[in-house]
Amino acid sequence: MWHLEIKQRHMTHKNSSVKQPNRVPLISPQEQSTSEQPDDLLQVIARLEQQVTERGQTIVALQQYTDRLRVLHQIDQAILAVQSPEDIAQTALKLILQLVPCQWTSVSLFDFEVGEVVLLAANLGVTPYEKLDKITPLAHVGNIEELRQGQPLVEDISTLSHPSEIDQQLLAVGMCSRIQAPLISRDDLIGSLTLAADTPGIFSVEHSAIAEEMATQIALALDNAQLYAETQRRSKGLAALNKAGRVMASTLELETVLEQIMAEVRVLLEAEGASILLHDPASDELFFATVVAPDANILTGMRLPLTKGIAGWVMQEQQPVLVDDVQHDPRFYDRIDKASGLVTHSLLAVPLIYKDKSIGVIEVVNTAGQKFRQHDLKMLEALTGSAAIAIANARLYKDLQNRIKALEDTQQQLIQSEKMAALGRLVASITHEVNNPLQSVQTCLTLTREEMAEKQRPEKIDRYLEIVETEIERVSTIIGRMRDFYRPTANQGMQLINLPEVLESVLELSGKQLQHGDILIDRQWLPDLPEIEANPDHLKQVFLNLLLNAIDAMPQGGTLHLKTKKGYIQTHPSQPSQPAIQLEFKDTGQGMTAETMSHLFEPFFTTKPNGSGLGLCISYGIIEAHHGQIRVISQPEIGTTFYIHLPLKQPEQALS
Repeated sequence: MWHLEIKQRHMTHKNSSVKQPNRVPLISPQEQSTSEQPDDLLQVIARLEQQVTERGQTIVALQQYTDRLRVLHQIDQAILAVQSPEDIAQTALKLILQLVPCQWTSVSLFDFEVGEVVLLAANLGVTPYEKLDKITPLAHVGNIEELRQGQPLVEDISTLSHPSEIDQQLLAVGMCSRIQAPLISRDDLIGSLTLAADTPGIFSVEHSAIAEEMATQIALALDNAQLYAETQRRSKGLAALNKAGRVMASTLELETVLEQIMAEVRVLLEAEGASILLHDPASDELFFATVVAPDANILTGMRLPLTKGIAGWVMQEQQPVLVDDVQHDPRFYDRIDKASGLVTHSLLAVPLIYKDKSIGVIEVVNTAGQKFRQHDLKMLEALTGSAAIAIANARLYKDLQNRIKALEDTQQQLIQSEKMAALGRLVASITHEVNNPLQSVQTCLTLTREEMAEKQRPEKIDRYLEIVETEIERVSTIIGRMRDFYRPTANQGMQLINLPEVLESVLELSGKQLQHGDILIDRQWLPDLPEIEANPDHLKQVFLNLLLNAIDAMPQGGTLHLKTKKGYIQTHPSQPSQPAIQLEFKDTGQGMTAETMSHLFEPFFTTKPNGSGLGLCISYGIIEAHHGQIRVISQPEIGTTFYIHLPLKQPEQALS
């Protein structure tokens, strides 16, 4: 429709500017009815010549109009071809030379957002002119307000008292006359078409009309190209945002999240440098967590106070900024450029906000002298929303990992501490057990010495030495068991073990205490019990702690029932139950109240005068680490029973 309206306007203009010939017959009826005189014949011939001339002028005007329509049609084809703005401008300039007598043609776009004129194409004759700057300040145009009126400006620039800088450039290449037609798109001035000639006053009203028509077509073509480019840019931006969202949601590793965010930012904005600065609450500073730039290693880790730099301002104000010339911005902190050797020109900075609190800033810089646009800022803002959540989650995950590691280290320390405490409780009994064989050794050695000094009976000496050897081996066994119990095992991983064998080793280690406490052991081992995957040293710690507690609970003596049987346990809520072994520790001691049982596995809770309150807490942690369960049933004056369930096989993330 728009080109049909233009054609109608062309026809209106044509009718007003081209005189239509009178359609008079060659010989009038009166002349046919009368005899012709010589003078009348000359008049007829003169009229005929005039009519031929007028018809010739009409044909020329029609030919010119046809040429104009042909050129406009060719520009229409350029619109449909969706060429680049530069190609559209160059195509139009070549076609204009067919209609207007000029030596200079150019198409420029006005960028009011950044105050610049972008030269799309300029021809001197039919040859592209490359000596002009592609980007100049908008102030060089000089007649913006006149162009906003929508009419071409036809002037003899050689007579202007104050020519604009663009007019001065035309004068420098020998131009005298100039037509400057505005490019209007959707009622907005977007640029100008300039035609210039080296002859003063050469341009007519007809030439001005042609320039206006061409400018209208060029504006439509450029608008179409811009819409296509905008669609492509938005599609690319949405694709990048979608990819960035998927990437950031795929990992919780902070370093990986930061690197992937920066990679998407550079692709999205075609920037030369980008960085993420995170806030350190401890020092109240910003530090470069990730930098994507030629000298990234120099900047990574560098810190700056919140009172310095554009990033500090953005962090405090929680406002995004677009700065065209950072070198003249009072907030600019030049220490960064000095450290990296870069010269920053334009900059985008957007705060990373998580739960209404700034956690950092994303900065994007372009050091090639180009400027960012508002749509770049909006695209970066769209990305930072997801980036802030991803960074916050990654930091929480990393903090959780650190806490778990610290908890595991503390647990290992507590296990070792409890081992030491348990050994202390065994020392009194074990010293008696070691002292007895030592006394026997001492006695036998004395008797051997007496025998060798007197009768020297070989059978007596052999008997004494045999007793010495047996008792020393007994002492060595006791010391070896104590050493194995105290020293952390070299292999902290899981292994297949026989549960009754582990229990027997603990019973043997505490045999004297059981004997002195008058405690009987009732063993009920299930025959053909399968092996389980566990850490034997950790389980020994649990069993020894339960055994010592049972001894303390039966000060007047009693019976400790130990029983194993098969069962099942659910190691994970999303997985089915797994085969397991159930172990019972049942004593006939004093029992516990409900109040005591409610705090039984809490750290530092104890009812013993010299207890540490860590034994059952650590035992509970060890069983949990083995993906097992431990529970207790107790009644005062009746006794206490501990039930322990251990799976036959540990999941992949089992305790190591």
